[in-house]
Amino acid sequence: MAQLPWIQGFLFIILQLTAVTAERTSVIKRAGDEVMMSCSKLTDGQRKCSRTTWIFTGSGRSTVELVLLGQIKSFKPNRLNLTSKCSLVIKKVREEDAGSYDCQQWKPENTETPFHQSDIIDLSVVNLTEQKENHSVTLSCSVVTSDPCRYKVQWFDQDVNIKESPSESGCSATVTSSSGFKFPQCKVTQTGTNEEFTFSLQPSGEK
Repeated sequence: MAQLPWIQGFLFIILQLTAVTAERTSVIKRAGDEVMMSCSKLTDGQRKCSRTTWIFTGSGRSTVELVLLGQIKSFKPNRLNLTSKCSLVIKKVREEDAGSYDCQQWKPENTETPFHQSDIIDLSVVNLTEQKENHSVTLSCSVVTSDPCRYKVQWFDQDVNIKESPSESGCSATVTSSSGFKFPQCKVTQTGTNEEFTFSLQPSGEK
């Protein structure tokens, strides 16, 4: 029985949609650290990541082609690298690196439609600072993300939540003490999953 043209077209659209799937994960790193983001599934038969493209979307929603079919195209190639498994490595992470990274796997026969796999990694960057003035010490911890804040930021000292002069707003927390801190830690909790990340400062006097 012959299929109507509109049915054939509808089935074609369904096939096109199901040919592309996306997995989304979140990564949080401290400024200055190195991060490696991976593709969960690679197209078979690649040589030097020749079917892998990495796209970056920042806070302004503008997109930048970091890697095109295995070739690094970014204006900052000294901080970027591709592993043998096509994972994207960024050295000395900065605030400007916060955003979404899309690893696309392309079909061997064309370069118009991504293959069945597209991995999106959301990278957030943590900044920690310590400021000394007179006899007081101020600690600041902030999370830079391209999306609305989805983290709770708190300061702890020796595993005790610091309550002295706290200032917590969105993706940042600042505390000040006249007696200093012994073992300060910034704890970042992802809302929804309650996953915790801990970032430490060296004790006062040891820097």
